[in-house]
Amino acid sequence: VVPEAFVALDQRQRAGDAEGALALQRKLMASIRGVLAASEVPGVKAAMDVRGLHGGPPRPPLEPITAEERAAIAAELERLVAEGVLATLAL
Repeated sequence: VVPEAFVALDQRQRAGDAEGALALQRKLMASIRGVLAASEVPGVKAAMDVRGLHGGPPRPPLEPITAEERAAIAAELERLVAEGVLATLAL
């Protein structure tokens, strides 16, 4: 869902910026543990859709997430943009 953030995390670590890498990891983990993990596969697919990728609907027996869950995921991704973790919401 946020590949560019994980690339930046790896680049910081390889450049010897362990403090910067850890700060970025903490921001990412808050999002992953919070909204995305709670909704599991359907949430990840919805987050991909929010970013302009093709997540699509989950396969049965999984159910799509609710509109409220989707809004929470979109808000969390927008928070990552506001914090500078992501440059933009759309890929």
